[in-house]
This record gives sequence, C-alpha cells and structure tokens, in this order.
Amino acid sequence: MARRTPAHGTDRGLAGARTFGRALLRTHWLFTAIATVSIAVFIFLIPAGWGLDEQGHVNRAYQLSEGVLMPSAKPDGPGFGGQIPTKLQDFQMLGWAWSNEADKSLPYFQRQDFRDRALYDRLAAETIRPGDPTSYAEYANTGISSPVAYLPAAVGFAVARAMGVNVEGMFVASRVVNGAMYIGLGFLALWLLRRTYLRWFAFCVALIPTAIFQASLVTSDTYTNAISLLFFAAIARLALDRDKASKGLLALAFVSGIGLCMAKPTYAILCLTALFLPTAVFGTRRRALLSKAVFAACVGVLTIVWLRVTADIADVLYLISPWPSEVDPGGQVAYLLDRPGRVVTVLLQTNAAFGPAWVAELPGQFGYNNVRLAQPFSLAVYAGLGITALASPKLPRAFAVGALLTGLGTCLAVILSLYVTFNPVGGPTAAGVHPRYFIPVLPYLFIGAASLYPGHLHIGPRAIAWTAGLVSATAIASGVALYAATLY
Repeated sequence: MARRTPAHGTDRGLAGARTFGRALLRTHWLFTAIATVSIAVFIFLIPAGWGLDEQGHVNRAYQLSEGVLMPSAKPDGPGFGGQIPTKLQDFQMLGWAWSNEADKSLPYFQRQDFRDRALYDRLAAETIRPGDPTSYAEYANTGISSPVAYLPAAVGFAVARAMGVNVEGMFVASRVVNGAMYIGLGFLALWLLRRTYLRWFAFCVALIPTAIFQASLVTSDTYTNAISLLFFAAIARLALDRDKASKGLLALAFVSGIGLCMAKPTYAILCLTALFLPTAVFGTRRRALLSKAVFAACVGVLTIVWLRVTADIADVLYLISPWPSEVDPGGQVAYLLDRPGRVVTVLLQTNAAFGPAWVAELPGQFGYNNVRLAQPFSLAVYAGLGITALASPKLPRAFAVGALLTGLGTCLAVILSLYVTFNPVGGPTAAGVHPRYFIPVLPYLFIGAASLYPGHLHIGPRAIAWTAGLVSATAIASGVALYAATLY
C-alpha cells in the first residue's frame, strides 16, 4: 500500500493564517496594524514644515539632540530659542510659508497647495555638516513642554545626523521614532484593557485622525496624547480590578502619571483622577491614603517646579500673539482676580465663538492649510466614541465623578492658560485654543459621563469590534485621501 505523504506544510500554513487572523482581532494588535500603516503614509505624505506648529517643535527636538535641554534667552531682546542649522530652517520654513499661504477658500479638488517640487527637493537634498551656518530661531511656545516630550524625535535627529543623511532624511527619521513611540504607548494602553470592552473605546481614541496626523509629525502632542491614554488605561484597569490590582499595575500607573505630569503643566490636573481610586485597590485605608498623598505630592511638586523653571519662557509667549503689545500675563491674572465673574463670561463667550469649530475640527484637522475631515466621517468618529463608551463597563461612581471633574478642569485650564498668556488684557474670548489640545482629555470625559449615565449599551463582541474597526479605519483613510488630494 502506497504511503500517503502528510500535508504538514499545508496544515501549518492554515494554522499560521488562523493565528495571524486571531491576533489582528485583538485590539492592541489591530491598533498597531492600522496605526503603523496610517502613520507611515502620513510621514511620507506630509511635507516638512506643514504640521501644526511643527517648525517650533522641530527646533526644540533638534537642539535636544545636541544636548540642549531648554530654549535659551535671546541675547538682544525678549524671546527664547536657539541656533539652528540654516539648511534645516530653510527647508521647514518653505513648507510653513506654503501651507499658510494656501488659498483655503477653494474646494479641495481645485487646490494644489504643494507648489514647487524642484525647489523642495533641492532644499531636501542638503546635508548638515559641522561648521555649517546657523540661524537664531525663536520657539518659546515649545518651552512649557518638558524635554521628555521631545526625546523620541531628538533620538531620530541624532541618529540621522550621525549617519550623514540629508535634511529630508533627518525629518523622516525624527518622525519615524516619534510615531513609533506613539504606537508603543498605545499598544501598552490597549493591552492593559485587553479583557474588557473598554479597550474598544481606547482603540477609537488612539486612532482619532487628528491624533494619527500629530503622531506623524515632530510635536509634543504625540507624547501628550499617548501618555494620557496610557495613564487612563492604567487607572481604569485598577478601578475595575479593585482588590485584584497588582503591584506592577500600581507602579505603571504611578510612572505614567508622572510622565503625564511632565507633558505640559495643564495636563497635570488629569493625574488627580488617581485620587478617586477605590480603597480596595491599595488593600487598606491607611495604605490608600499614604499612596495617594505621595502621588499627589510628587505631581504637585513637579508641576510647581516646572512652572517656575518655565516662568520666564511663558512671559514671552505674547510674541506669537496677534496682539503682542496688548498681552500682559500678570495684568490678565490681576484683571480676573478683581472680577471673578469675568472668568465665567470669558468661558461662555469663548465657547460661543469657537465651540462649533472645535467640535468640527477635533476629529480631523490637518495642518495650517485647513484640510479638515469630511463631516460624515467626523460624525462617525464621535459616534464610535459614544457607542464604545456606553458599551464599556461602568467604573465606580466616585472614580467616574473624579474623571469627569478632572477632565473638565483640564479643559478650563487649557482655555484660561491661553487667555492669560496669549490674549489682550480683558479680551472677550480666549483665542488660540486649538481643538487638538482636548484629545488627551477625551477618555476622562467620555468614560466618566458614560459611567454615570444610568443606561448601558448592550452590544456583542463582533458588533463592537466591527464598529470600532470600521469607523477608525475609514475615517483615517478618508483623511489621508483628502489631504493627498488637496496637496498634490
């Protein structure tokens, strides 16, 4: 009887395919796949200098790659910045000028915002060498963020410079490392939530098109968005586990909270959500009080110290304001203290003036040339966030209240901080607040509100996976297509 040849190779192939398919259905791996592809596409699609405030962030990261931790005072007048290679400046400022001068009144299909490929390529091919001319650049607007937020991009610049690549290659390297950091922290956040429906909400937040766009650039927003999501995932997991919480998870929550505190001072308020964790998480009431006190003290001291370190830098932010001669941070604070009711008025008028634009632009606003996600996809993003939030397990009531309060408090702090440092004394509104500043706050607001809502959305595992996956993937794909069509 002839011996039948076993088809082990085929069996292994099918098993491998099934294993790969199951892995992609796990939220953290699905996020990694979508984020890696979309960030890679955006990195090579976005010209240098076309990101929101990217030129200032590039300068800060480049100086950090040379060992300079903070911007230095301008020698001949107010301002903070440093010496940046002229070739790097010329390349990125070309993109900054083109993106700002684009005719935003035309529909996307009549625009071609990217102008001169030959000129762009010529500047991109330049190589930075020791002794090359430098130019002084002001970037005080990046000074309030700690060097931690720029470390990934700085590593990219340092490696590219050591390899002798051209200016464009340096931009790509810094963006790649920065984007990899976002993917890594996002993966860890989703892995922490892998056994609960809350992972699908975190998945939708991590893949908001604006967040993906920012993760493709050199900017401190990348780190801020990622570390905020990781901290929320850690403390939400603690709140859900309660008496089953591990020491490792507690340590991760502490470290990520300190990391969030070091992003920007205003976001330190989000760290206070940890103070609302159930006592059972820590084992005993005494241990809970001690742990929360130590954490709050660390956050408070670091925030105060950082505010003190950056006080002189914050005082010159008026230089980038449309009303530089009318901005006086000290005078603005005194004005508000004399008229406490004015705070409420400013907040209401700011919301009336800019609120509709914030809502429209938060899901997808790509660069200064005002490329925005189409409205159906923006609505789909909000729908995805709402559905996955309502389908998530309810967190303890006290914790939910704390998350909602700290989220709202952070929103107010963002608005008022810009009102004090960027707007004329007694101005009617807080101009300069961009909707991307609210992305780190979304988990706290949505899940806090959903946990307090008396109802609950019952949805099967396949339905919620398809909802979150399709909404996120199609929104990003539409944003990429629209951005490419507008530029090229």
